[in-house]
Amino acid sequence: MWSELSYEWQVVFEEAWVAFKMGSVPIGAAVFDEFGRLIVRDHNRWNEVGIPNRFLAHAETNAIRQLRTDAEYNIRTCVMYVTMEPCSMCLGTIDIGNIKHLKYAAKDPYNGAAEIPWFESRIRKKNHDYKLIGGEMEFVQHVLYAGYELSQIERGSGTLPLKALEDEFPDAAALAKKLHEAGVFEQWKKEEKTMEFAYDEILRRGHYN
Repeated sequence: MWSELSYEWQVVFEEAWVAFKMGSVPIGAAVFDEFGRLIVRDHNRWNEVGIPNRFLAHAETNAIRQLRTDAEYNIRTCVMYVTMEPCSMCLGTIDIGNIKHLKYAAKDPYNGAAEIPWFESRIRKKNHDYKLIGGEMEFVQHVLYAGYELSQIERGSGTLPLKALEDEFPDAAALAKKLHEAGVFEQWKKEEKTMEFAYDEILRRGHYN
């Protein structure tokens, strides 16, 4: 439940919800220093106005670009939290950006790069601490992501990302389809529901325990 999430995870899921409501990919990211202080937070900006290249407007990259190398915090001891497994571009940016500690809530069966052999080997050699958390956060993230993909399919986008999610996480995909077809996601947006509400409601409707 939302009340049981740490502050760090609440921050990134709130960012993912902002993206979702704006029609962008529902992924949020944030960086905290070694003392747990929030340094930067951001979200995917795929569908926002004024973005020069929306293909590169991923949550992780947007957040990392805000980090300062001349600041009082040490980037190497900071921790990045992300709601979904980074893609190859973002994982490369995280690596080159000297972020040694990464926690992501959900696996991305289509674009995720953390388990690609080349990346895995590099992460091990550089002694990076990259962790998949999973659990209820992963379920909620997958429902939101599938809901986004369903809306994109209606606009003519391909079905491969959703198919990959359906194959590996069928329960989350099935719930997203029900909520999408019933207009629940759009209703939540119109009623300006919070991420706290959406998070707990997704778990309740998914009978997740």
